[in-house]
Amino acid sequence: EWRVVQGLEQLRQRWLSPAVPPAWEGMEMFLDRRVPAESPALGRVRENFRRNLEELLARGRRAGAQIFLATPGANLRDCAPFAPVHSARFDSAQSARFDALLADARQARTNGQNGPALKLMAEAAQLDPAHAGLLYQRAAVAEQIPEKQASARQDYRAAADADALRFRPDAALLQVIRDVGRAAGDGVGFVDVEQQLSLVGSAGVPGGESFWEHVHLNFEGNYRVARLFAEALAARLAAAGSARAEWLDFNQVAERLGLTLWHQQQTVQQMVRRLELPPFSTQASHPRQMRELQAWLVRLEPATRPAGLSNAVAAWQRAVALRPDDWMLHDRGAELLEAAGLREQALQQWREVERLLPHVAQAGYRQASLLEALGHPDEATRLYEQALRLDPHLAEPHNGLGLIWLEQGRVREAITALETAVRLKPDFAGAWVNLALALKRDGRAGEARAACAQALRVRPDYAPAFINLGRLEAEAGHLEGARTNYARAVALAPRDPLARFNLANTLFSLGQRAEARTQLQAAVDVDPGFFEARVRLGMELAAAGQLAAGCGQMAAAVRLRPQDAPTRLNYGVMLARSQRYAEAQEEFQAALRLNPGEAQAHLNLGLLLERVGHTMEAIKHYTEAARLDPANANARQHLQRLQAPLP
Repeated sequence: EWRVVQGLEQLRQRWLSPAVPPAWEGMEMFLDRRVPAESPALGRVRENFRRNLEELLARGRRAGAQIFLATPGANLRDCAPFAPVHSARFDSAQSARFDALLADARQARTNGQNGPALKLMAEAAQLDPAHAGLLYQRAAVAEQIPEKQASARQDYRAAADADALRFRPDAALLQVIRDVGRAAGDGVGFVDVEQQLSLVGSAGVPGGESFWEHVHLNFEGNYRVARLFAEALAARLAAAGSARAEWLDFNQVAERLGLTLWHQQQTVQQMVRRLELPPFSTQASHPRQMRELQAWLVRLEPATRPAGLSNAVAAWQRAVALRPDDWMLHDRGAELLEAAGLREQALQQWREVERLLPHVAQAGYRQASLLEALGHPDEATRLYEQALRLDPHLAEPHNGLGLIWLEQGRVREAITALETAVRLKPDFAGAWVNLALALKRDGRAGEARAACAQALRVRPDYAPAFINLGRLEAEAGHLEGARTNYARAVALAPRDPLARFNLANTLFSLGQRAEARTQLQAAVDVDPGFFEARVRLGMELAAAGQLAAGCGQMAAAVRLRPQDAPTRLNYGVMLARSQRYAEAQEEFQAALRLNPGEAQAHLNLGLLLERVGHTMEAIKHYTEAARLDPANANARQHLQRLQAPLP
């Protein structure tokens, strides 16, 4: 029987969880838990780890399990130390000198002067030879010199071992695993992942070719490790007489998993958000890592456009057709279909997930979110409540219920639900923004600002928080502040049409009409169905003397909402000004069919009919306009002029 042993802490928490489980606050919560390399505690940790590992293997073998033991990999080359600290023997009076030497060495390296850089670092090493930052810098320079690559490998390893934030396994811990694996004998398979990943790294050092950051494997890294285990398993099976199989390559595996370019873009975006937070944001390697991820996002950006989404949906459909009972494929498809605007199809995929995993709450509350968006709040409420019965500690259903109640005008209940959501999940940026909306509706603008600020603390790139801060500034009359926040939202989410629309409206208020029109054009380019943006852009283009372009936008708006009487009326005015009288007449008549009591439509139609020589029909419409709006002086004047006796 083949088993994977993991998640013991999760099992323990399942049985011993408190009323509200502690929220994960990210790696930032460990910033004050520094353990220097010379700490005696590390020896005790390694010895305890050895005994635990030996006992785990012994129990597994007694149970008849087939066991594979592996070393964990880590990024040494492209992940600088999180917390370089001086050794206990370091003379603190030399700190300024040491820092200056490292700064000069960095500058020399930037200038391509590797020799001088190494000399400066050699001088710094006389002050503190085991400083993780020094070791990492020296490794990066030595790697560029062929005859020094062996020393570069040693320094990269030593830099990680000296890192006082011990998020990566050190060499001593890896040796424990290798020793236990060798002593276990033939009954335990051994996969040296750390060594194998080193073989594919630059200069024989594992780095960004396999890892996102410190230890989490990227797409190719996951494939490499999976292949290592598969080969080890195949060797065991071959020894038992089973035939060997041909391995799928990376692209074939991605196709089978439904790992489309859109899914890859989403993952890279998630990694960008992660690396923007401590402790990653303070690493020496952080600027380079962020540049590489941003470049990756640029390459994957076409996957987020309609054609890219369509290709991704087709690729996912091929994958799910091969494995229709794979719940992860249905989960992955639901996310993709929702991004593509195919909500009904996404809803069906979440139902498939629920069918396959009826005990998992996520499928229920994701269905609820879609049903709410599709205009079924009662059914959404039922599913949110069902999800909470499965897992009362989930924040997402509380967030969803809060939004429904806010829409229904139950503001205080909404605030309570949203406060529960952020208490359960303090890093839930969306819930903080929704809480801000509810607080604003309750007249508590100051608290709403604070909630938006908290959203940005937990997720600095969250465009909706900037949008809502912009609204709060605009409502307070602070137009410059509103523009700043909307502009930040646009910079973070250039394909968010709402951010551009709000920025455009603020720019109009500030008198910056040309830039405002540019933002409106970008909004309708991103979302051709954005009715309000098309109407505003059409009106503004006409006001700027660009009647043809304005008519084009209004025609598109009419196609989107042919039953909108004011739009038909305004489009008619633009057509009349363009001397397209027959088309203008059709629009005025359409406006009157939709709203027979619109005095301005009668007046405009009267003016047009008079211009084309249909005086009696014009009089009828002037008369109706005057009747509907007795205060309309224009209608009375035109009527009196046409009804005056001939001289």
